[in-house]
Amino acid sequence: MNPERNWYIIINSHRARIVQGLPKPHSPAALEVVLLAPERNVRSIIAGKTERAIASASSGRRASVQPHNSPQRADQREFLRDVFGFLAPALRDQNFDKLVLFASPDILGVWREEVPDSLKQKVAREIAKNLVRLPYHSLIAAVREALSG
Repeated sequence: MNPERNWYIIINSHRARIVQGLPKPHSPAALEVVLLAPERNVRSIIAGKTERAIASASSGRRASVQPHNSPQRADQREFLRDVFGFLAPALRDQNFDKLVLFASPDILGVWREEVPDSLKQKVAREIAKNLVRLPYHSLIAAVREALSG
């Protein structure tokens, strides 16, 4: 694995930081792309535009949407599709060899459900850590530490 040709995906449910290559210590920063998630479904609920699926139960009571179909989960899936949409042309253009994924535990499961096979084959490692909020130099240090351990 050539670290300069790896891309590091640092992601949680609403922000993805894509670091293109891991710079050597005391080298200039690598290119970083930040993608932010619009909370489409959550905002529509707040605005009163719910599209809840409600099924009738045999007792005449109504059962609401199951938790895995929550607006938050829908937003996470849509956000991941946006991330995959960003990565697909880079994969096609062979801009990276491998992906190293640092994901918050909640988004890691959704990633595994949604990732296209073409990108799944490129994932060298998955690490369940939410590093999104770290400043750049602290982030790079945390990535190095996690990879060495």
